[in-house]
Amino acid sequence: MSRGWQNFLVDVGVGYELQHDLLVRPGFRELVDIAVDLVSWDNDLYSYRKETFDHGAMHNIVRALADRHQCGLDEAVRRYTALHDAWVERFLALEARLAPTLTPEGARFVDGMKDWIRGNIEFSAVSPRFREDLLPAP
Repeated sequence: MSRGWQNFLVDVGVGYELQHDLLVRPGFRELVDIAVDLVSWDNDLYSYRKETFDHGAMHNIVRALADRHQCGLDEAVRRYTALHDAWVERFLALEARLAPTLTPEGARFVDGMKDWIRGNIEFSAVSPRFREDLLPAP
């Protein structure tokens, strides 16, 4: 879904740089695209109520699913969860397929993407930015 990915400096941030041929390899690019999608989607899930309060959640995957399927919030979240879980399964399958071909730096980069995905969830779960108890009632 994310096709305009950028190198988010996982490698440079920890002191190495991936070779260009790996960054442009189709399977590896897809893995990065999936990671970017997951982080973006998780942010949408955690920020849904805040965005709805602030400006109607105009650009939010939960809202988009509700609109597309003409369903309520609970059903949209179920659809989001199914889509998210399918993307995680795809990421893990692709990672397993690529693992034997990765350099040590490539494997570190994949681990960094997994840390980024998980770290985003952990941050969002505790961040005051997304705490529902700090938002006015809908």
